[in-house]
Amino acid sequence: MKDFISRNKLKLIVAAVLVFFAFYIINGINEHTVIPDHIHSVDDKAPEDRTDEDNIVILRRTIQNEPGNIDAMISLSDLYIKTNDSKSAKKH
Repeated sequence: MKDFISRNKLKLIVAAVLVFFAFYIINGINEHTVIPDHIHSVDDKAPEDRTDEDNIVILRRTIQNEPGNIDAMISLSDLYIKTNDSKSAKKH
């Protein structure tokens, strides 16, 4: 065992660093996939001034906070269809 470790020390160190780096990346991705509760550029607009993309952000945040909100899911799917994003529409 000692011979194995001494011969492969560099490989083991590189493997350990890669494992820690992968964990760091995955953890960072999970932290940044949450939509913030307040996005000034969207929330400060009057409803009639919002674009479809603004409404998508608002509906995604609503679903994030209320996972069982069927009306928001349907509205989001309709908006995705309207914006020609059929893949996202099927998902929701």
